[in-house]
Amino acid sequence: MTQTNLEIAGSARFFSSLLGEETYPDKDAIAKFVAKSFDIRWEPIEMSLAAREELGIADEQLHEQHEPIFSGGIPIGSRVVRVLSDGIREVRIRD
Repeated sequence: MTQTNLEIAGSARFFSSLLGEETYPDKDAIAKFVAKSFDIRWEPIEMSLAAREELGIADEQLHEQHEPIFSGGIPIGSRVVRVLSDGIREVRIRD
């Protein structure tokens, strides 16, 4: 595997041979596009359902909850409610 010198916005430079992103392989992700354009490896790092089941967090992760976003008393969208198992996933992925 070779290292690639990436120049971002004409000023910042860094070296990378891999870009990882918390997503699934079939998604059109930004990091996937960037990796392809610089000819470096891209890896989806979303935790598998089997790994979630092993940790006992599969049910909570499958049933994502949202809370409304209001503007002037009118709902204009929603945001994901983070749960304890989100933190468990983050720690496990870094191990």
